[in-house]
Amino acid sequence: DESIELLAEHGERCVVVRSDATLRQALDAMDRDDANVAAITGSSKRDSGIVQGILTRAQIDAAVRYGG
Repeated sequence: DESIELLAEHGERCVVVRSDATLRQALDAMDRDDANVAAITGSSKRDSGIVQGILTRAQIDAAVRYGG
């Protein structure tokens, strides 16, 4: 797992998660870094610096706990 420290625009801690990670892995990374936002990057080395999306802890938690 690669992660770098980022702050989302509104001051929330943010982790970087590859697009091939599971939602559970994203939550684990967020727990480790006390973050509430995950920046989703490409899964290949070439695309690892390209942000493909942003997910909040609430969005991921709802999908994991309630199936969507």
